[in-house]
Amino acid sequence: GAYYLKDWGYMAHNEWIYDNHYQSWFFINEDGTYAQNQWVGDYYLKQWGYMAKNKWIYDKGHWYYLKDNGQMARNEVINSYKVDALGKWKK
Repeated sequence: GAYYLKDWGYMAHNEWIYDNHYQSWFFINEDGTYAQNQWVGDYYLKQWGYMAKNKWIYDKGHWYYLKDNGQMARNEVINSYKVDALGKWKK
């Protein structure tokens, strides 16, 4: 698998990393692997580990909106669509 090496060659683990080359945030799991297709708190990491931003994500039967900073919207209206306290789109 892919691992992120910090300055001095130390492997990152259990932390957020901003990669200037890819212009994106990534979360590195405890074992040093990139979080992919999973939630880390209110943030969703897509395939290859990129943080989802400014988009709707469908997960486990519900739609969620990730804002421009990557954080899940809660108790908000996004383009006429309301999301509840858990971030789920209310039909």
